[in-house]
Amino acid sequence: MFRVATKRSLDDIDVLTRVLSRLAQHRLDALKIAKLLHVWDEGLIGARTRFMESVRKLDLTDYAQIRDLLLNFEGQPLGSYLIDVFDRVLQHEIERDSDLIAAAADVNTVNLERYLAPNISGSPDLQELVYRTIYHNPERLNVKGDDGDLPISFGDLLVDKRVFEESSNLTLPFDVMVVLTAACDLVRNGVDHILLLQGKLKPLEPTAWSYDNKAIRTPIISFTDGRRFGISWTIKAVTGWSREDVKVHLSDDGGFIKHARLRESVALELQQKMLSNLGRVGQIAPMPACFPVAIQLYRPNTDGEWIELASELLSSRGGVIFVGRDDDSKPNARLVIAEDVCEEIAMLINTLTDDDVPKIGRPSLARIKASQGLLTNLEQGLNVSGLKKELLEIRATVDLGDGPKEEVVAFVTRGADPTKINSQACKRAVIALIISEQVNVLVPVGAG
Repeated sequence: MFRVATKRSLDDIDVLTRVLSRLAQHRLDALKIAKLLHVWDEGLIGARTRFMESVRKLDLTDYAQIRDLLLNFEGQPLGSYLIDVFDRVLQHEIERDSDLIAAAADVNTVNLERYLAPNISGSPDLQELVYRTIYHNPERLNVKGDDGDLPISFGDLLVDKRVFEESSNLTLPFDVMVVLTAACDLVRNGVDHILLLQGKLKPLEPTAWSYDNKAIRTPIISFTDGRRFGISWTIKAVTGWSREDVKVHLSDDGGFIKHARLRESVALELQQKMLSNLGRVGQIAPMPACFPVAIQLYRPNTDGEWIELASELLSSRGGVIFVGRDDDSKPNARLVIAEDVCEEIAMLINTLTDDDVPKIGRPSLARIKASQGLLTNLEQGLNVSGLKKELLEIRATVDLGDGPKEEVVAFVTRGADPTKINSQACKRAVIALIISEQVNVLVPVGAG
């Protein structure tokens, strides 16, 4: 809830008043979030202490019994098994912290219907949080998951080796395989073939981020060079490799590389969908994704041409599109603009005079100046779910002395070409925002 203001903005009493009003209006909600983070930090210390007290009670004899009575049959090494067990024990200790549970319950009362515009346009990288909930840390793969002769474990992702090659001729999609044979079967000689599900790498962009339950997707996969994609699984593309095939495909001369390992709950859900499609194992829903966008502000001149209202702040900042789902699980995209960028847009509009716009658009200019509706809408975020080629109307309640009326005060569209804006738009509004996504394309390793 901190705010950073320029000296120029502090000279404007209206801007200063709005900033202080926002801080006061949302103070209680901000304290609830801050308390949760503080209690979580303190709770980790207590959970760690209780966790260490419980696991230190085990000695070599206990570990030997676990190995002899359980792991020998399963074919799983002790080290790998203990990491999985310790993960769950630590989580159990965190969940027993009553202060943390109370703080989390208090956060449920936060009113998010009228949330703030962000103070900084660089929003948190939510995709990275999604990645961490889906995959084991790559270092985890260095601890062998079984004692069999195969170099794979349940949930391993095998990626087409061409993805890692330095080539400018690579085109999407590429093959991805996920190992769905049960972990215990991978170490038994009685299983001659390994079950794999085939998928394709897809560009990670707002339109590809989906919560549709009918689509079989893993929302994100990351590579060490910074590239990110989603995976679209073909539910009928089930294949089987012999044990010898697995070794050949993953050899130095093979076509695949073991790149990552899905967490057990995620791999189980894929397995269940593949086997029956009648039920699924629940898991934490992926967090919304965020994608940076560029923003350009335009007005029509007296000749009906669209002229950009240039600003160094708009050029350097812009906004973010958050992609999630609505109450009906349909795709939902929202454009969020930082507070200082919203203020910059408002100040640019206030500098316009009747001489700057066509005669037919002067009533619209009066309406947009008379109302704080545009600024409010921008601060709260604009729903751009269905915004493709068409214009999105921005409406606000305006009172010019004849009573409050809802009027169209601006338009939003996607793309970078202002000529696509309908020439008739200036009859209804004198401001147009153009947003353009920075699409995450495949960049070959080593490319400049």
